[in-house]
Amino acid sequence: MTIDIKKELVRYFRPKEKAFILAAIHYLDEDEIAKVLKKKKLNITRYVEAMGGEAKINEYITKVYAEKSIKKLFNEKKTRTGRRGRRNANSGIRKDLSIFFRSTMEANVARWLNEIYGRDNWTYEGEWLLLGVDTKGTERNYLPDFKVKDEDNSFFYVEVKGYFDSKDKKKMKMFFKKYPDQKILFISSKYNKKLINFVEKYDNAELMFIEDIAQQWSSKIKEWE
Repeated sequence: MTIDIKKELVRYFRPKEKAFILAAIHYLDEDEIAKVLKKKKLNITRYVEAMGGEAKINEYITKVYAEKSIKKLFNEKKTRTGRRGRRNANSGIRKDLSIFFRSTMEANVARWLNEIYGRDNWTYEGEWLLLGVDTKGTERNYLPDFKVKDEDNSFFYVEVKGYFDSKDKKKMKMFFKKYPDQKILFISSKYNKKLINFVEKYDNAELMFIEDIAQQWSSKIKEWE
């Protein structure tokens, strides 16, 4: 992606449209964003690629505006019953962390990471990973929930899963194929049988249950939800 193309795309979208794209890309696919903005999907895809896939929200708007945009799009988060409604239940900016999270579980995991590793040693949705081309010929990528630096200065990813469907399974299979030595920690419920069975097949995948973390830490962390 050349600089000239990037400038062209920046001019193509209005400031609020650019902000909305970068805020919503973690929640919606390009087809859905194109429908909301009534813009061409190709240009939205090219713009996200030109910006490096990073949600640089502050370049155009505040995080508060981003939160309002997402809430408006989902027509009040708690009333949605579809797949994406469940995914974004209780989404919002946590004042104690100053970060927009998609769910209560993600926010609590962030607080737990603060206690275990320290705030300077983790980032939230900070790195896009290229996965390659799927069976339909579509280029896929993956945005882990957290990237955590360990005590030996190595790093691992943390993925918070409230559910685990066939799309998630395909994406994670591509991840392990592309990055066979990369450690990833899944955090989910002890009732998520599909994820439990999946993790057992990979040596570099670990699984922790949010119920166990909450039992140990919810009384120690003041802001725990």
